[in-house]
Amino acid sequence: MVQLHKQLTRVFTNVYIASFRHGKRELRVIKGLLMLKRTLAVLLLVFVVACGGGKIIWVAQPVSGPIAITPERAWVHGGKLWIRTIVANNSGQPITIVRDNIVLRLPTNQVVQRAPGGTHEPYFIAPGAAHQVYVEFAGDWETVPNAMVDYSPGVLVNGQPMQVSPLPVAPAR
Repeated sequence: MVQLHKQLTRVFTNVYIASFRHGKRELRVIKGLLMLKRTLAVLLLVFVVACGGGKIIWVAQPVSGPIAITPERAWVHGGKLWIRTIVANNSGQPITIVRDNIVLRLPTNQVVQRAPGGTHEPYFIAPGAAHQVYVEFAGDWETVPNAMVDYSPGVLVNGQPMQVSPLPVAPAR
């Protein structure tokens, strides 16, 4: 889309400069073409946003407590449920986030492990600090009505899992 916008801008700008020398009548035509270009660009942008670029958007509710989880974004794309959050440590103790231990619990009681790939290094979060935590889960998400992201196995205090309220997620309706 950016490339198309650049090409259209280049073409219409060159025509505008060339036609400026030929009188007011042609100048009005060129202004109309510029408006048409802008309208087409806006319509293309609306179409791309409305289609979601092939992504199915999910929604998530924030979780408060000693470990607060604020959802940034959740979506399904390429057979994976992607979840981006910010985890804030309000516990007063340093914590370690091991993303490979974070699981997704389905309404059927099935537990889905984090999808392979990506970074597997743990995060250390000091008391009063926060860190972005991204996890993804592979599966067929078209028929799943909702799920709970269980951070408890992946949030460690002194090497031991800490109880954290699960993050509810569901497809946007």
